[in-house]
Amino acid sequence: MGTEEKPIIKIMLADDHPLFIEGLTLMLKRETDFDLCGIANNGREVLDMLPVYKPDLILLDINMPKMNGLETIKYIKQSYPNIKIVMLSGYFDDAIIKEAKSKGANGYLLKSS
Repeated sequence: MGTEEKPIIKIMLADDHPLFIEGLTLMLKRETDFDLCGIANNGREVLDMLPVYKPDLILLDINMPKMNGLETIKYIKQSYPNIKIVMLSGYFDDAIIKEAKSKGANGYLLKSS
């Protein structure tokens, strides 16, 4: 039996906190199944980078400057409906989780996890 190669998952990270980005970047770079293809600091940067990097998954902070994560989801899903989105947040809020899911988020991850 031959060994099948697992596809590499292209991940884009969007967050405005440098220390959080640095920590998550170090974790993701240790994993051979992931390719961290882009890092954005706000929603506008995410939208500008999408056509270039074409990620499979976006880890998207909710609270960012210029365009927050909840606004950004709407634009991502209009043009790239197959991209998976996991929202990142520092706090647990049922209303925000429901709003994110209704806009197309596939998951919600607390930064403290």
